[in-house]
Amino acid sequence: MRRITPFLFALLLLASGCVLPAEHPGMVEDDTPIDADGDGYTDDVDCDDGDDATHPDAEELCDGLDNDCNGLADHEDGEVDEDSDDHLSCDDCNDDNNLIFPGAAELCDGLDNDCNLTTWHHRGEQDGDGDGAIACLDCDDVNAARYPDAVEECDGIDNDCNGLADHPEGETDGDADGYISCDDCDDTNDNAFPGNTEQCDGVDNDCNGLLDFEGFEEVDGDGDDSLDCLDCDDADPARFPG
Repeated sequence: MRRITPFLFALLLLASGCVLPAEHPGMVEDDTPIDADGDGYTDDVDCDDGDDATHPDAEELCDGLDNDCNGLADHEDGEVDEDSDDHLSCDDCNDDNNLIFPGAAELCDGLDNDCNLTTWHHRGEQDGDGDGAIACLDCDDVNAARYPDAVEECDGIDNDCNGLADHPEGETDGDADGYISCDDCDDTNDNAFPGNTEQCDGVDNDCNGLLDFEGFEEVDGDGDDSLDCLDCDDADPARFPG
């Protein structure tokens, strides 16, 4: 039997009208458009014929894809991730802040971190007393004198929210006279406190900064160990009570 050479075989195919692509010897190429995804658009006009949600006239979705085959991922709210939080702008309530996106942990910052349309922290994110500190940061959101970094006052209260009532002069009542140390002129003497009655004892009983019992100076002018307010003659050491 006479053997047919490859060259002769090719001539016979050409004569019969068949075309053999070089990469698929023995197969005939078919360029008929098809609709592989069944979306009503064939692959010659469909930019993704493997996805039935992508075709000309499709609704542009918030998915980062060119759904309507116009060459752009162009949802009306944007399909970029400006803050790199892995959420597209059309799905992110604030695409300029990477701490804000759907499913984020809600922080104590006054912001809607998780995009649920509320600023809900378990301790609250409102400022109930108008002191500039939101509830979840404020140690007492009903007292405007108490908030972080407030000036510590002499009131027995933790004004600056550091967990302590720590005025520089103290906020304890060492002598149990009802006055804390920062407000008491002598917190070791329960007979000396603001508003007390001044007595003839050489002590500033009323904390006005003076020894002034009934106009006397409460001193011992003659050295007889009797104060002028008790001594009948504070210029004569030979004259004193007792």
